[in-house]
Amino acid sequence: GVLPTALSSVPGGAVFFGVYELTKARLEGVAVDEAIPPAFNGIGGGGGLWHKDACAAVTAAAASCLVRTPAAIVSQRMQIGQYGSLREALSGVFAGGGWRGFYTGLAVSIARELPFAFVQFPLYEALKRLVHRRRAAEAGTAGGP
Repeated sequence: GVLPTALSSVPGGAVFFGVYELTKARLEGVAVDEAIPPAFNGIGGGGGLWHKDACAAVTAAAASCLVRTPAAIVSQRMQIGQYGSLREALSGVFAGGGWRGFYTGLAVSIARELPFAFVQFPLYEALKRLVHRRRAAEAGTAGGP
């Protein structure tokens, strides 16, 4: 069960961050919705970027679930002893449900991941902007009179 999990971690992470950065770049030119309460617009000094960060994060989380779910299915079935090898697990899951068999529980995985991504990455981006602004302000005052 460890091998499928390990093999899915790198591609799953690559998909997440690739989609996250691509989505953020695509949303860069999108205007900030004026219906968003001003209290939320300034979170982390992002000027309304939090909802773009959240959108990118949930899109990326859903995309990474497409990579991680098949590995989780194979890993779980190996861990409970249903299959003895990776090859046996892959062929058994496919024989039992075709390609759909690898995506059993995808909706549950997405439902579990999205709330965390929705909170975690906008918060991370807001803190990153805050630190960047503070460092820039400190650098500006360090060379002062």
